[in-house]
Amino acid sequence: MYVFPTVSFFSRPTRGKKEKHLLIYMRISLHGNSKDISLNQKINLGQWDVHKQQVKGNSENSRMINQLLVDMKNKVFKLQMKYSQSEELLSLEEIVQTIKGKTSKGKTLLELIDLHNTYKQGLVGIDITHTTLMRYKTVRLHVEQFLKEIHKRDDILLAKLKNAHAIEFEAFLKTNLNIGHNTAVKYVRNLKTIIRYGIDIELLNKDPFIKHKTKIKEVKRECLTKRELETLVDKKVENERIGLIRDAFVFCCYTGLAYSDIQSLTINEITIGIDGDQWIKTSRKKTGNEVNVPLLPSALRIIEKYNDHPIRLNDKKVLPVISNQKMNVYLKELADICGIDKNLTTHLARHTFATTITLSNGVTMESVSKMLGHSSIKTTQIYAKITDTKVSKEMQKLKEMDGATEQKQFKIG
Repeated sequence: MYVFPTVSFFSRPTRGKKEKHLLIYMRISLHGNSKDISLNQKINLGQWDVHKQQVKGNSENSRMINQLLVDMKNKVFKLQMKYSQSEELLSLEEIVQTIKGKTSKGKTLLELIDLHNTYKQGLVGIDITHTTLMRYKTVRLHVEQFLKEIHKRDDILLAKLKNAHAIEFEAFLKTNLNIGHNTAVKYVRNLKTIIRYGIDIELLNKDPFIKHKTKIKEVKRECLTKRELETLVDKKVENERIGLIRDAFVFCCYTGLAYSDIQSLTINEITIGIDGDQWIKTSRKKTGNEVNVPLLPSALRIIEKYNDHPIRLNDKKVLPVISNQKMNVYLKELADICGIDKNLTTHLARHTFATTITLSNGVTMESVSKMLGHSSIKTTQIYAKITDTKVSKEMQKLKEMDGATEQKQFKIG
């Protein structure tokens, strides 16, 4: 016969204090044993109703505590129903650990995430960036919210994880948090990385999410056309602040550097390359990958423009760059001034370098990949877009060849 636990509540006076209060406790009894758990709720003397086992009165605090008592009782009830349906034996220790948000049967998912994030924190500046660490911390927040809202629990044992949890988590990110498909997929992949870490440190025997497949949707990545970029460069800008933003953006267009890279770029990273011309030789802040970019005349002109700027003289920085958030706001204003109907961002500048400046002018994918500091050429292919200009140039060569062949045939005939 299945034995159900019983739950009761009582109060005790606080100890060692001149001003006495009552602390509320929860007593769980099962198989002749019992365990008392403090609910960390303090009330005044005389507020506890012994017979009803609740706080007297109708104040907001009384209602809040009484609701907590109901929730605690329901928590035990749900746990006992779960075990009775599965015919597993429920222990008193299991109930206590569940109420406390802990477990006696191994590590939990949130504990694993914390272990992983602590490990990664020690690698910031060595193998990963602070931005990467923050992404893993965001995953932890999302997982915690997912468990509370979808599974009505504070945590889950690693041993209880199933493929369904990965599917549900992805759906939760998209529906409950309104996160876009690709970003949601990246969070799920981050969680899978954490799970693999758990396998590496032998907290898991196998990957519970191995059957869950994720796929990034191809995103149409905008870039500036040659004419739009020329408009941006040639536009007379009276506002000094907007002019500075324009120069930083254009510099990104002609070098392919990301915002974080131009923000930290120093004049010492402008060196003489193998061809005797000036190059940028640095490493990406995001990945640490080496970046070597020959400087085009348009980029050199911007560097020279700020030779006497205080930031160059004092901090040796190539350009005076504001925060990324503010820069993207001002870029919208710049787009309006120039009549460009595109969302100007520092990412779009990087796309412009990959597409309009390099690939469209015959630079190979391998060279572009190296200049962008990509680990894999597949990443460059995501940025790259075959433009109408490139198609036109290549077809024009074919037309000329075809025309020459036709003329030769005509002469022979």
